[in-house]
Amino acid sequence: MFWEVKEYWYENKQRLIRFLPFLIGAFVFLIIAFAIAPKALATLGLLFILILIGAISAIVYVFFGPIFELITFVTVIAGYIAGFWGAAFTGIASILLSRHLHGETDVKVVPYLIAIVITAGFVASFASQDIRTVGILAFLLNNALIFILYALSGTPTWWIGPAVIVNAIFNIMLFVRLAPFLAHIGP
Repeated sequence: MFWEVKEYWYENKQRLIRFLPFLIGAFVFLIIAFAIAPKALATLGLLFILILIGAISAIVYVFFGPIFELITFVTVIAGYIAGFWGAAFTGIASILLSRHLHGETDVKVVPYLIAIVITAGFVASFASQDIRTVGILAFLLNNALIFILYALSGTPTWWIGPAVIVNAIFNIMLFVRLAPFLAHIGP
């Protein structure tokens, strides 16, 4: 497993290095903006951290198989912190960043983007309810939408079942144990 990551680094070093100034610039922007308007930009900082967590988890998912993937989880947390637009932005940015970092940004990402925006709307609509219930339902909704949209687009869907089962166990544990604490971290 380590050799796969090392090999990936050597093959994609230039793409990753080109992305580094964006991360540094975004971090500097958040620091400056936090000094100007701390309350609103604290939320942006939290969303930025959630985006990185979601993107990195998706890269781990690519390298090590269907262990876990946190994009739906961070989208739900963002929905509780910042509403629909925050959730949609976090989900879309996490997906696009992870796909860019492992080099698979193509048309197959569109069903996933559509599903995450619908999921963000679901979370924002039920943000006053218990995050455990909403999170688990949002996870199930997101995966059902992904399956349906991939099937309609003609993409093979045989890989979705095993990935969802393993990922569901991990995400349900996160929604039950961790999400109630994270739902209220926003300013």
